Amino acid sequence: MTQHTDHLGPIDFGVIEFDGNNFDGRIAAALIDLIAAGTIRIIDLAVVTKDEAGDVAILEIEDVEEAGPLKALTEFIADIISEEDLIEMAAILEPNTTALLAVWENCWALELAHAIRSSGGQMVASGRLPAEEIAAALEASA
Repeated sequence: MTQHTDHLGPIDFGVIEFDGNNFDGRIAAALIDLIAAGTIRIIDLAVVTKDEAGDVAILEIEDVEEAGPLKALTEFIADIISEEDLIEMAAILEPNTTALLAVWENCWALELAHAIRSSGGQMVASGRLPAEEIAAALEASA
């Protein structure tokens, strides 16, 4: 294990799809707030669009006019999202949509991740439960 990876929190990615190619950059404020609070660190961002005919365009975040404040993050992000990743993502998009692919470090979990690694442990499984399903289960059990 290298010292560099010992100082990383868990890394997640998300693909956020916007119908009708209506990506207007409003998500930027929420991401900026999370970064300012030290909750996450953006590692990479990319945008993919698919028109009604199914033609795909891959865009760098700095080339997206609607990205607004997200453009300021480009000097801090690494270029780890490959063209292959973006082509794979485009395959799952519906026609006439835009998607933002974000890769981020969960800084809030950095201390726990370090404690796990330094004590000889390792994360062997991870996942995310849909909030809607958990809310329904909690409501049903009340």
